Parts: sequence; structure tokens; C-alpha cells
Amino acid sequence: CSRRFREWGSCMSAKPPPLVPPLRFAQVEEGVYRGAYPSKINLRFLTRLRLRTIISLLPEAPTPDLLEWCESHGVDCHEEHVAVLKKEVMLTHEQAAQLLQLLVTPERHPVYVHCLDGRSVTGIVIMCLRKLQRWSTAATVSEYSRYVRTGNDVPKPPGSHVLQFIQSFKPELELSRLLPTRLPLWLALTMGVPDTAGEESCAQSKLRAEGAPPSMSVPESFSLERVWQPELRAARSIHPHDPSSAWGALHSERERETAAPPAADPFSSGKGSKGLLQALALEGLTF
Repeated sequence: CSRRFREWGSCMSAKPPPLVPPLRFAQVEEGVYRGAYPSKINLRFLTRLRLRTIISLLPEAPTPDLLEWCESHGVDCHEEHVAVLKKEVMLTHEQAAQLLQLLVTPERHPVYVHCLDGRSVTGIVIMCLRKLQRWSTAATVSEYSRYVRTGNDVPKPPGSHVLQFIQSFKPELELSRLLPTRLPLWLALTMGVPDTAGEESCAQSKLRAEGAPPSMSVPESFSLERVWQPELRAARSIHPHDPSSAWGALHSERERETAAPPAADPFSSGKGSKGLLQALALEGLTF
């Protein structure tokens, strides 16, 4: 009896392996996570997330231990070849749109997106996602800087080449043909997708049972371009030079903007330190 008691006590005193998240791990939205390349010590932590997809943004193929873990846990590992970021963005707008499609497809959630260190490449993809969510430039820059820091642990804002890539990225054009038939609730509400909850209870229940976050179906008539340019919906069959109409007011406003000198963009000019400081101040970050 005493021997059994000692064996039982030794089992109770044994500590389970620690749960260690990947470097720079964070939750982006419900069902979407980001971070650095997961090592063996991180795999037990990722198992607890019940992932369905891993997006690897790497200059070479993932290591066999990660691929074996994905296969044994039923995780789809999507490999995207991305060279090491230097003085230019090593992604194309088409690649960014395809990666966004993976991030916003509920059937692939929970999803973990990572690069080598969880900073620049992952940060650019998340910036594209935030632009789809219609975040302001200041808020997007602030979030990016949280994960990209100097040797003195000082937040480092994105370079001009990153800002130019994000500014020229047009989600309403690049993603219009890639938009899935369902969207996670956190994105559907932002984009103003009509609520059809009464017609989708079965599909929603199935996805929830599989671990996916709440989602909504996208009607066939939904247009991502109209969401980004809502004034066009009220402009049909209205004369563009009628000042009493919505289109006429927009036309007059654009004429005034054309006549007035353009406002300086603090994120693309050489005098952007003050603007970037204000952006970082949103999160309490200063140089």
C-alpha cells in the first residue's frame, strides 16, 4: 500500500511540459494568430490552439519537424516563398490578396501566420488585413511598430518602401474576386455585409462545432468595391453637375480639393518624424 502511495505521489508531483508560445506571438482577431517561426518547444502551445491552418512566409521550406507536426494534427501548412525583406517588399499585391483570402476564410480558422522572426513580413500581411478592415494609417503603423523594434527595444516604424506598398495596395480590387462565400463576423460587420443569420443557422452551427469563430455568409449581390466607394451607390442616374445631389456635392468637393494645395502625408514625406511619433503615441510608444 505504501509503495502504491509513493508511486501515486511521484506521478502527482511530476510537472507537465511548459506551454511556450512562439516569439512575438499575438492574437490578431478571433481565430487569427501571428508570430515567429515555431520551434519544437512551441508545438505543445500551438496544439492547445486547435489550429486548422498554418501560413509559413519563408525563404525556404519549413523544417521536417513542423511538417510532421502539421500532418499528425490535421493542420494544413500553406507555404509561401518570401525572400528575406531588405530594402524592398518581397511580396506582390497578388500574393498579399491570396494570403488575405486564407486569413479571412472561416473554414481555415484558427489560423497561425508566421515568418522567420514574426516582424516585417508578417507585419506587412497584417497591415494589408488592417487596410481591408479600413483601419487608419496611424493605427496600422502603430501596430506594426509594436513588433519591429531596435536593439534598444525602441519601436521602429515601417520604412518608406513598406508604406508605399500598403498605400498602393487596393483591397477592393485585389480581393474582389477572391472573397470567400463566408466571412468571419469581425470582418463582416466592418464591411457592412447584410445579416442573413436566419438562413444560415445550420452552416454556422457546423463551423462552430469545428472550432471556427462566428461567421456570416456573403450575398451574391455584395460588392467589395461598393463598400469602399459608398458614394457611387447614390450616384446612379444623377447628373454629376447637379449641386443639390449627392454626386454633385461630391463632384464640387473634388473640384475644391483639386484647386487647393495637396495636404502633406506625414508617412510618405521626409518630414514624417512628428507624424510617426503621433501614430506611435496611440499605443503609448515613443522614441
